[in-house]
Amino acid sequence: MFKTISRTLFLAALAWSGAAQCQTQQAQPGDSSKAVVFVVPFAAGSGTDQITRILTSKMGERMGKAIVVENKPGANGQIGSLNVARAQPDGHTLLVATVSTHAANRYLFKELQYDPIKDFSPIGRITLNPLALLVRADSAFNSVGDLIEFARKNPGKLSYGHSNAGSQVSTAMLLHKSEVEALAVPYKSTPQTFTDLVAGRIDFAISDFSPARALVQAEKLKVLAVTSLSRFHMIPDVPAVSETKGMEDYSFHAWLGLMAPAGTPPDIVSMLNAELRVALEDPAIRSQLEQNTGSIIEPTTVDEFVAFMHDQDQLWRTQVELAGIQPE
Repeated sequence: MFKTISRTLFLAALAWSGAAQCQTQQAQPGDSSKAVVFVVPFAAGSGTDQITRILTSKMGERMGKAIVVENKPGANGQIGSLNVARAQPDGHTLLVATVSTHAANRYLFKELQYDPIKDFSPIGRITLNPLALLVRADSAFNSVGDLIEFARKNPGKLSYGHSNAGSQVSTAMLLHKSEVEALAVPYKSTPQTFTDLVAGRIDFAISDFSPARALVQAEKLKVLAVTSLSRFHMIPDVPAVSETKGMEDYSFHAWLGLMAPAGTPPDIVSMLNAELRVALEDPAIRSQLEQNTGSIIEPTTVDEFVAFMHDQDQLWRTQVELAGIQPE
């Protein structure tokens, strides 16, 4: 059981940041009436947004502070990330970081507006999330094998949408391993991708399952496979991509984590990590995240999250190179 951090201790830690100016010049005095802002670097309705809103409902209640969710989408998460990187390191402005913002972007862009390592203080991992390979409900494709076979017989005829690094690289991995080609169509947000997928303007997309769930239930989209190495508890009847011949080692997870601006006092980081872990272990919150957003919940300490990010950095360096993606 994680140690419960009271509202008094949390506010004391925020106030401590003012006294820490001698050590961290950017730190400002805490303000117990000031709301905590969780910046989501993707659009409202995205998987990141849905997970954040479930999580903050519990964290705000426990901390006795208002938590405001602000969506700042654009540039594959760069706009929101830069906003937090430039914020005062006092614990009041936090980033819901993703595999895009803090693992992939540094290998997808020639010039990144922020440094994923130097500009942030890691707090803890929020979720792990397998993705789903989606097509229109009336698509002739009923399996990954169908999609690959069509692409081989009809070079250049397929198109796919991507709105973040996770969808881009997971699809590139699929195409690379199956030795086929498809036209990539970038989107600013996941909902925009789904709009065009439902309308038939693109043929398929690999994306978060949670924002697609309603469209799947409404029989506007169908799931051909999931990107986890084995089947996913939320949709156990759907095969994993790895069950397709030639794709046995295919595996991909997106993830979310909580970040503060670099220079945030260690006591505040520790308090936020403890609050995050307690919220994630709350049975009601865990159930909502697992059942409603398709998340895997494995809370981390600060040090565990730092080590995880290091491993992800190395993984993405390798995967982007293998997929043949050139930085923009």
